[in-house]
Amino acid sequence: MSKLTYSIFELFSDNFLDAQENWQFIIPDYQRGYKWGEKPVTKLLNDIERFDFRGEEEKFYCLNNLTIVRRSETKTGVEYNVVDGQQRLTTTTVILACLKHLDASLALPSFENKISYKIRETTQDFLSKLVNNDNFSINGKDIHFQDFFSDESSVSWEDFINSYEEYDYQDIYYLFNAYKTTLEWLKRHENSHKEFAEKLLNHVKLIVNNVSDVENEATLFGNLNSNKVQLDGADLVRALIITNVARIEAGEVEDSLKRKILINERRTRIGLQIDSIMHWWKDASHQDFFQILIKTVKTDTTNNIKFDEKKNPLNYLYQIYSLLYHDNNIALECFEEDVALQWRNILQLQRILEQWYDDNKIYHALGFVLRYCQDLKVEDQSINPETLFLKWRKLSIGQFYKYLLEIISKFFDDKFKQSNELSSEEYEKTCFEENWYEDDKTIPVMILLDIIHEENKDKRLPVDLFVNKDADKEHIFPQTPLGAVTNKKEIVERKKILEEYINLVNDCVDERDKVNIPEPIESWNEERMLSPELENLQTEINEKIKKIIPLNCLGNICLLEKGLNRSYGNDFYTAKRLAVVHNYFNGNYIRPHVVEAFDKSLEERKTEKTSMDIMDSWKKDDIINRRKHIVASINSYLAGTWKE
Repeated sequence: MSKLTYSIFELFSDNFLDAQENWQFIIPDYQRGYKWGEKPVTKLLNDIERFDFRGEEEKFYCLNNLTIVRRSETKTGVEYNVVDGQQRLTTTTVILACLKHLDASLALPSFENKISYKIRETTQDFLSKLVNNDNFSINGKDIHFQDFFSDESSVSWEDFINSYEEYDYQDIYYLFNAYKTTLEWLKRHENSHKEFAEKLLNHVKLIVNNVSDVENEATLFGNLNSNKVQLDGADLVRALIITNVARIEAGEVEDSLKRKILINERRTRIGLQIDSIMHWWKDASHQDFFQILIKTVKTDTTNNIKFDEKKNPLNYLYQIYSLLYHDNNIALECFEEDVALQWRNILQLQRILEQWYDDNKIYHALGFVLRYCQDLKVEDQSINPETLFLKWRKLSIGQFYKYLLEIISKFFDDKFKQSNELSSEEYEKTCFEENWYEDDKTIPVMILLDIIHEENKDKRLPVDLFVNKDADKEHIFPQTPLGAVTNKKEIVERKKILEEYINLVNDCVDERDKVNIPEPIESWNEERMLSPELENLQTEINEKIKKIIPLNCLGNICLLEKGLNRSYGNDFYTAKRLAVVHNYFNGNYIRPHVVEAFDKSLEERKTEKTSMDIMDSWKKDDIINRRKHIVASINSYLAGTWKE
């Protein structure tokens, strides 16, 4: 396996990339100039100082990515064009220069002539003089560059430019101040130069992308630096894990050959593990199920590194990991410190996610909780991913499942805790008084019914059906049975509909509440069927139906795909049932709770009814009985126990 990371010492060594001859990093003319200000320079210095490798020689701080292209072999050696990473590379050169000027005893690599700026000759000239601590004549006095910033000399940028106008460029200004910032920082830490240099040289590394076969180098640079092609976080994390963890796991082996073999073996094994996890995440169902966990994860793209799950599905795992371990923020830095521990935690997290997905009961209950119950409070704890993972670690699988059911029960807020204590009259009154059509928990109820139905058959609800996609909340018995629908029918058909609903009302009400019309509907002429008299009659019938049919009762609501729902509007139950059955047997997905309602599979045979009565009608008793079935199903589910 080729080398992935290089320490700063290796980066500036004479045999970098096995060149074994003179070579240089070339900053091409298409690059922007150097532009690191005081803040990023200071942050880097502080990060290196705080980095604790705790005696683990293979542990390192990753300075991110360096993309280079080997371009030519000249009389002076090999040239590597720097396509991405010149800011970090130049800053490192400035730090090395400051260390060299402050402490000549430090064993630094020969970095002095390793960078060549093609942007302009003056930039290269200034960098060379800065690195070599040359003399400058300021106000008639020769001053070494290092001494610009001593208390005695204190040469400002303005002073410098007054004497050297040819250096008045933005990138030179930033180089000037980067040196000043670094030098002053090192002077404040003068007792730890040796320790700092050790960290910088041996424990700060870059991931080197040695790109070949690039036709248009400037285009590659533009893509990398305009976010058209961002560095992928998963690839960089992979490099960190394979390189670092393999060396740590190989342990201390005196025989260098044996150690090298062990490291390569570990790298191969870790690579296979990562490939296996990647394969798992390529499954769209796995992605869809856990997608909700990463919606709030924030990515730091300061260094042009994006953890894009669409381009690399493994980033789902890394984003979820950052949600739990790095306060909902993801960046390459999250994985740099103690990489071996991070890798163990990542593997453990992957195992948990697989367990959650593979078990039907956990899959259903957790899928519902993640989509509908977050931010609830149970046992004085807010329900969120962190809480769920914490509970999983503390509880047995059965206890965790029971905990999920408690959350779901809390979500419905005792809506289904009505017992058999209610009389038939009281239960019927409840059915007429409730309004589930306007309740924001109706859709979750219907989805939970689908979960229960599939789980009872030892199946699982498809991930995409945990939410309402393109469905309407629909009344099984139409909310306005005599609305616009009759105006769209032929005269004969409209008369038939009117008569059906008049008979329905008159069969269910007292004499004084019956619909009374002077002449039978069949005798009305076309003009009368289009008159305001018809509209008044329709309104009267609709109002009376509300008194005999609990239209907004839970038992009268279901979710229907919009196209299917709107294809039959306010039709009779039989017409709706025909449309549902037709679509079901033609391969269109119909939600399980809808099939149950329209095929009347839950209806018991009653001797006082004919089969035609049962299948062709949907009335008050059907609605009340379906409501009882729904409540009983949900209560039974929420009281469920774990079967080992």
